[in-house]
Amino acid sequence: MVSVRVLNVLFTLSSFIGLALSIYAFIVEQAAAKDANYKAMCDINEFISCSTVFKSEYATGFGLASKFLGKDSFFNKPNSLFGIAFYSLIIVLAQFNSKSFAVLNLLFSTFSVWLSVYLAYLLVFVIRSLCIICAGTYVVNIINFASSYYKFKKLSEPPAKVQKSKKKKA
Repeated sequence: MVSVRVLNVLFTLSSFIGLALSIYAFIVEQAAAKDANYKAMCDINEFISCSTVFKSEYATGFGLASKFLGKDSFFNKPNSLFGIAFYSLIIVLAQFNSKSFAVLNLLFSTFSVWLSVYLAYLLVFVIRSLCIICAGTYVVNIINFASSYYKFKKLSEPPAKVQKSKKKKA
């Protein structure tokens, strides 16, 4: 089985990719808001266009904040800002090798996968556009979930019998 150290590296690396994607999404959102003719690198055609997605009503507050909390709500911010905060937080949490922090990362990663499913549904069935940046964050979230699950599992294992027998002899 993979070591906790390798899982930490995988989790941290994928989270940095998620952070970079979120920062890029924020830059594209801001540029598209200022210039209606702005064309991002991720805008390939009418169907594959992150700008289309980032301009949609679902790009802020996950499409839920304004409906339930109002347009002036603190939570009605660009999704990319939530991504920046989220990935920054879990990068820090991943550096601790305790079962408590592993549980937190597992909970956050599980939530992010469910949120990815919701947002992917919106992309395909509501917005009807493909966002490469969004899809990238979904992949990152799946990798993070798997890494956090195996890290939690590894930290929950009892110490190996070989190590116990060595300690008894000493």
